[in-house]
Amino acid sequence: TAEYRKYFVFIMYILGVLATMVSGMQKNTHLKHVKKRPILIDNGMFSRTHSPNYLGEIMVYSAFAVCTNHWHAYTIVAWAVLTFLRIAQKEMNLRRKPGWEQYAKRNNVLLPKIFGLSDMQIELIISLGLGAYVMV
Repeated sequence: TAEYRKYFVFIMYILGVLATMVSGMQKNTHLKHVKKRPILIDNGMFSRTHSPNYLGEIMVYSAFAVCTNHWHAYTIVAWAVLTFLRIAQKEMNLRRKPGWEQYAKRNNVLLPKIFGLSDMQIELIISLGLGAYVMV
């Protein structure tokens, strides 16, 4: 099990760093080249989720927590989840931009929309899977 944990942590960390960096680069490049404001970025990494950069951050913090498997590390993840306050602020700003209604129907706030499932449904599936893993 420890062997699988190392691979899981490594993959989660790499994907988290990539999500954070690529979404930041995409956002900066897009904003630099599009002069019309306000603009809603709805392509690339932002085509499935409103907040790929926050998702990446949470994945990186979670990778460290799973690696150490200590409650101190999990409190850091809990703090990272409090970024939902920043996400809520961002959502209020996005609502004012043209095209918001269609964008909100196509995407989830944090987790990428897969098979039409909402954030809450995906979180439930992940929680049940992790719960079953911990019990084994």
